[in-house]
Amino acid sequence: HQQPMIHGPLYGYFLALLNVICGNNLFAVRFLQSLLVLSAGLPVYAILKRKWNGDPLTPGLFLLLYSIYPPFIVWQCDFYSENLMLICCSWTLFTMECASKLKQYKPLLMFTAGLLCGCGILTHPMAAFFAAGIVVLYLIQWKNWRKTFLPTALFCAGTLLLLAPVSLNR
Repeated sequence: HQQPMIHGPLYGYFLALLNVICGNNLFAVRFLQSLLVLSAGLPVYAILKRKWNGDPLTPGLFLLLYSIYPPFIVWQCDFYSENLMLICCSWTLFTMECASKLKQYKPLLMFTAGLLCGCGILTHPMAAFFAAGIVVLYLIQWKNWRKTFLPTALFCAGTLLLLAPVSLNR
């Protein structure tokens, strides 16, 4: 009889990869993970900077608060799956923002955002609420559902492409 998994399997593979890259040096693994988590604030910073018309004050304040927020500091220095989930969710938002600006690449970017979101769910199941929220918000932001159906379907397809094999294997 196997114990139920509370978190998804991707974080274990992520830690194993960091361990290989860092030569089994635990401090180096934690340091590299901390840098990756801190870098997850950069996509949100870029989105805020674009939304605030290039004004650096609000996005800069976000980045400062993000980097000194105590729970993130604790998470960065320990092995919590939320670290990788945060990275995946942050890059999902950034990819979707790029899809809204680069119309010719919108299908590819929405599918890629779905893949990133799927990685987040495979890291921590709570990211499924993030995915559901994205789908709902994306569908209600436009009055013409024909404009949102294909991008939303591509996002869902990218997410399910990663989730289906793991779900069927469990």
